[in-house]
Amino acid sequence: MLSIEMKKYNRQPEKFEIFDLFSTLAPGWDLQFNDEKSVNKFCEKIAKSLRANSKPTMLYGRYAESMFGYVAASLGECVIIKKEDDGDVFTDIDEIKIPDYRIITKNKGAFLVEVKNFHKDNNIFELNHKYLMQLQKYAEINGAELKMAVYWSKWNIWTLLSPQSFSKKENKRVITILEAIKQNEMGSILGDVFIGTLPRLSLKIYVDHITPGLLPESEEVGFRIKDVEVYCGDQVVSDKEERRMAITLMMCGKWVEQPPKTFVSEGYLNAIEFIFTPEEYDESQNFALIGSMSSVVSNHYKMYTAPRGTIDKITFSDNITNLGFIIPKDYVGSQLPLWRFHQTVK
Repeated sequence: MLSIEMKKYNRQPEKFEIFDLFSTLAPGWDLQFNDEKSVNKFCEKIAKSLRANSKPTMLYGRYAESMFGYVAASLGECVIIKKEDDGDVFTDIDEIKIPDYRIITKNKGAFLVEVKNFHKDNNIFELNHKYLMQLQKYAEINGAELKMAVYWSKWNIWTLLSPQSFSKKENKRVITILEAIKQNEMGSILGDVFIGTLPRLSLKIYVDHITPGLLPESEEVGFRIKDVEVYCGDQVVSDKEERRMAITLMMCGKWVEQPPKTFVSEGYLNAIEFIFTPEEYDESQNFALIGSMSSVVSNHYKMYTAPRGTIDKITFSDNITNLGFIIPKDYVGSQLPLWRFHQTVK
């Protein structure tokens, strides 16, 4: 069913990028190849630099930048996603800034993206006007459009914006989260959709064995798992890929986990059910939104890279299908019905 599989190109960073970094830093640090003292000096300075620069602003900025690459790859419209601001650049043009990504899509061609993380208490994102003009100048030289990807991390929302979406305010360009959502091009360019399905989603674990004599009121009950069932509404989801999607939606969607439901017979535990439901929804429409694909993938990315709430890493080597939540365009679920809503910007 998952006919789309973007793979991460193996650049062998442990071989080439470390070599290139040594080459780049060698003149300023007086390093020489084939010199053991230079190698030790390089390692010491890299460790010192890493500790000095692992500040929250830098760390979360790079984290959002990396996350965006995985989100874009998961949405199914991209052919190539490449870091644009890596490596040496030689130019005779002043006052340019190089955006983070160059993206080529199946239907919209190539464009450049600058990624920003927003984590303030207010809902107004600000960007220096000169900085934006320098990014746009680079884009114009390359004959490509510039887009700004803003991750509103407090709300786990991605917006992809054209520069004209921002309002001018003195020497800044500004936009509120509400206006950014209205002007969002994540759907029209990258294929992002809002996902709905039947309430409720649940995971039911059947017990094979319990320690004799332990009753439900005991503090601990030991058991072995006999079987696991996934439900959408009252329907068992048995198809392998539909089960995978349902579990991902439970773990990474915005529905609320209810207290586990236990099934007890004659004082023994038979099953536990973990249930996820929307906080509120219109029961007459028979479905509820569980989040956008980009927000689901972002939460899944966090599970891999920040499982304890603090950032452990900002990238990994798995293929995107091991992370993402790709829904084939021709998907018609037999057991997991999905409603997909596409936002377009005029």
